[in-house]
Amino acid sequence: MRAVNEAIARMKVTQGAQPAVRKAVVALREDSLRVEPGTLLGQEEDLIERYQVSRPTLRQAAALVGQEQLVTVRRGVGGGYFSQRPDFSGVAHMAAILLQVEGAKVEDMLRTVETIRVEMVSLAATGGSVEAMEKLQDYIDADEAIEDGDYNFRRFLKAERQHNELVGLAAGNQVLHLFMQILLELVATLRPTEDILFGKEERYLEWRVQRNKMIRAILARDVEIALVEARRGSAKIRQWLEEDRAVEQSGRRRAANVD
Repeated sequence: MRAVNEAIARMKVTQGAQPAVRKAVVALREDSLRVEPGTLLGQEEDLIERYQVSRPTLRQAAALVGQEQLVTVRRGVGGGYFSQRPDFSGVAHMAAILLQVEGAKVEDMLRTVETIRVEMVSLAATGGSVEAMEKLQDYIDADEAIEDGDYNFRRFLKAERQHNELVGLAAGNQVLHLFMQILLELVATLRPTEDILFGKEERYLEWRVQRNKMIRAILARDVEIALVEARRGSAKIRQWLEEDRAVEQSGRRRAANVD
């Protein structure tokens, strides 16, 4: 939790930064966005002169813009300040940490995942490009070729990430895709006791079948069936959540009676 709190604190630093630092942040950010990723923005001395700031101010600004994944600093020969771009996983990870710190509930996560997944499935089935559909076809062919006995939880998690990435690609909506990635990152922060699929082979294999039915419907461009399968999958998740909650409550009652 300490690392999480430190990460959130770094995300809020810009708001309290000195005017000179904020000015350098804006300039450094704009310079980075004007060029291609990996472009040298300048040596430290060059940027100090360009922005008319002190070395400590530049370094503070670079640290803040670095948190945005827009600038990276390389030291030594051939080093300097280089343009960079954020990626989905980095942004999603930080947003998930924020939600974790704010106490996001499992029920809220699942409800939001369902809402986003339904919309993404609809978009994928109606507008997925030929390339996206081919990648989904390759994915499901490879996934269904694996026997249940060889489908361990690690393989299941990898397949889940792949399928969400490919459905996001087929949907063609970057905003929905990012929101889904944030939620998946958040789900990954759950403790094993909170995860309704961890260590429960029967459940994740059943979910695999349901997921692949949904993908087959997307590939057939059958929006109605794809949405039905997506909602059936969500219903299963809610059912398992309620079952686990009932078991937990029963355990608490027994413990209370013993005491």
